[in-house]
Amino acid sequence: NLLDMRVEQYSDPKISSKLGLIAEALLLSKNNEKVKNIVDQFSGVLNAADTEDNSAVTEGAIRLSESLLSYEKTDLLETLIKALLNRFNSAQHPKEFIQLCNGLQAIAVRLIDKRHFGQAGTIISHFREQIAADSTRTDKQKKIAKEELCKIAHPKVVEALISALREKLKSGNYANITDVLVMLGENALDSMLNILTHEELHEKDPFELYVLRHSVAMVLKEIGQPAKDALKKMLTTDKRAYVISNVIETLGYLGGDDLTPLLASFLHADSPQVR
Repeated sequence: NLLDMRVEQYSDPKISSKLGLIAEALLLSKNNEKVKNIVDQFSGVLNAADTEDNSAVTEGAIRLSESLLSYEKTDLLETLIKALLNRFNSAQHPKEFIQLCNGLQAIAVRLIDKRHFGQAGTIISHFREQIAADSTRTDKQKKIAKEELCKIAHPKVVEALISALREKLKSGNYANITDVLVMLGENALDSMLNILTHEELHEKDPFELYVLRHSVAMVLKEIGQPAKDALKKMLTTDKRAYVISNVIETLGYLGGDDLTPLLASFLHADSPQVR
């Protein structure tokens, strides 16, 4: 009976929450056709261009997204995430906006954990749009969105991204990972800069670490001035020769005339590696 109801009736919390539970039961029973029907119904409501509070539907859709992710239903998940992101852009009610921020943040972290980097990157890019200078969101809403974006950039999450990047280096198939790191931007800087403190050891492959540093350097170049400022600070706070050498190498990739006076003094460093 719930499946045959009109879309307009899904705004009733009792119905939308039950629909999410029914979808989870259908996933367990592998009834994919009916799950698709529910996803389409939820998507229809979320894609509608209205400004009313759709918190109940949004809650059900977020819960269903998490279930779809657990059951690896990637096509259906992509459809529902697109609808949630459309709603993220249009939601005006404060409660629903917070709900979307919290839900999409949790979904993004799980997507990264399951190595669905493309979909995670799409969610992150929408968070960045919400906090952009030309965004129509209120200062309070921008603050909420920024806080949730910072949660996606939690050090453990960024370390998982870097670990995945290290694994993919030899295959060369790591563009989605570096795209996510670029979009996380300065929120992920600390974990990325930590790569530059890794010393090349004889018992490990130095070329692998060099390629990893190069890949991270390209990400830092995309991040721009915040990355450059952080690297400059590292030159003055970390005195280990191999770290200074790595930072100088990375600054070389970033480039800029402003670096010349800073780096010139290191031509006379005690360490041959730094010189």
